[in-house]
Amino acid sequence: MVLDRAKGNPGIRFLLGILIIALSIYFFYVSMTRQNSPELFLVPQKVDGSTYKCHTVSTLRLEACIPDTLSSNTTGNNDINFYSIEPNMRGSIKLFDRLPVESKWKASLRSPFVRLFVGDVDSMDSFDLMLKILYHKWNPTLMGLKSRLMPSWMRGAPGACILLPPAARSIVFYSQEHSLGMRFYAHSVAVVSVTGKIDKDILVGIVDSIKPI
Repeated sequence: MVLDRAKGNPGIRFLLGILIIALSIYFFYVSMTRQNSPELFLVPQKVDGSTYKCHTVSTLRLEACIPDTLSSNTTGNNDINFYSIEPNMRGSIKLFDRLPVESKWKASLRSPFVRLFVGDVDSMDSFDLMLKILYHKWNPTLMGLKSRLMPSWMRGAPGACILLPPAARSIVFYSQEHSLGMRFYAHSVAVVSVTGKIDKDILVGIVDSIKPI
């Protein structure tokens, strides 16, 4: 009895099977991540600036234009605070030489798998690296890094979005209850932190107005 020769190329069938398994794992992982961490699928979106009546508040290190509808003061640490009673909201503007834990974060980017998608980490500064990672939303390799970049309160937050103000080199993480804005300069970074509801156009305007002295 002569057995019929198996049809097709076994090598191709094996590779096709591996591809199907890999795609199944990928789609399962992405669907689960999208369900549990929808914020990881947000990407930065450019927004226009807005005009509003404001008063300039200055410290020895920075100045900003705070809306007239908000109260403000300065601290001995050269920070600017702004707040309102109704709605209950408070915020601060601080100037740092660099982002907190920046060195530790950059060290996590030296994996060969990360370099494959991000590129030469050493040739980019913090703003460029952040922006490049935040624009990815379907890449499982970078989802862990993206989750570390985004504030923990972004997870499942109503109205969560990532904004790019008109001011160069600025990023705003926004939600209905918390917001975090960053504006990068050559030798410093201004950080705006808000607890409570603030209009996103107002927040973008504040970020736009910050100037180091």
